[in-house]
Amino acid sequence: MIHDVLRRAACVLTGLFCAAAAGCGSRPTPTLDDYSWGTAAFVRTLEPLFTEGRPLATGNLSDPAAAAALNALAERWVTTTAAGRQAFLRIVEFKHFKHSGVKRAELMVEVRLQGVAKSDPRERVAGLSHFRLALERTSDEGKQGAWRLASARDSSPDRAFLRARPHLAEEARAAGLDLRHESGDPADETNISIPATHHHAGILLVDVDADGALDVIVPNRRPHFFRNDGSGRFVDRTAGSGLDLLPEGDAAGGAAADLDGDGLPDLFLTYTNTTCRLLRNEGGGRFRDVTEAWGLAGIAGPYTSVVLFDADRDGRVDLYVICYGDARKTGPAYNGFN
Repeated sequence: MIHDVLRRAACVLTGLFCAAAAGCGSRPTPTLDDYSWGTAAFVRTLEPLFTEGRPLATGNLSDPAAAAALNALAERWVTTTAAGRQAFLRIVEFKHFKHSGVKRAELMVEVRLQGVAKSDPRERVAGLSHFRLALERTSDEGKQGAWRLASARDSSPDRAFLRARPHLAEEARAAGLDLRHESGDPADETNISIPATHHHAGILLVDVDADGALDVIVPNRRPHFFRNDGSGRFVDRTAGSGLDLLPEGDAAGGAAADLDGDGLPDLFLTYTNTTCRLLRNEGGGRFRDVTEAWGLAGIAGPYTSVVLFDADRDGRVDLYVICYGDARKTGPAYNGFN
């Protein structure tokens, strides 16, 4: 009863998120463009302004001077940093309304910038700004009509960039850990993390072959096994490990423990919207799927992580599997059943 009340309340309070469908029934996972009435697509067109210094097309402007504040920051950023600079833009506040026959949206957009100083390749530069954007389109263009920038105001136009020489350096690729996260849900290609829609996968650090060096298991659409050669360098040993035999799925996390007392860590991988998997360590970097044989068939749903511990103090490892909730059924609200 309480759950039903909360579920109905979530649907009312998140009308924007449920606008693409009547109510909060089953439907494809909402995308960021659904949530933002397509304004997120316009925000993405701003990225080349900061990464390449490429100005907005005149067709994207309601007024030639509308992008002056954005251009000022971009010019300062491109002048300061070398090629390869990065820009991450996201909507942090959204309003949508009609006014005088024109559909208008007001956004607060966060702009995070990262790059290397032109003057010193050892120095990293970063910037953080917030812009209040006003977008508009005529009402006869419909929901799919293109948004145009009417105005942009920088909340802190004189903020200095942060500059420092980092103590840590990214060496994953050089160490052999060259893998991009692949989600099973195409909406994740453009979505930012929004509660109750998705979580990106974690990793497992575990000594798979008991040689004293931590190996890396990466849950993914297809999980990967990187073996540590003992010197901090890794080799992709997924092929022939048994992980390559698993069906594709949206692996979200996992845990490792010796479940059968043979001295080797076994794996339990959680999946969102497909069946979780228990993998027995056969030795030599090989795993066998024993999900059904060990009585764990049918654990399927939006499971994100798992804890392995001795819950009843009987000397045996138990599992506690964490369920997050399915945004395709309830909208953006937690409804996990662990």
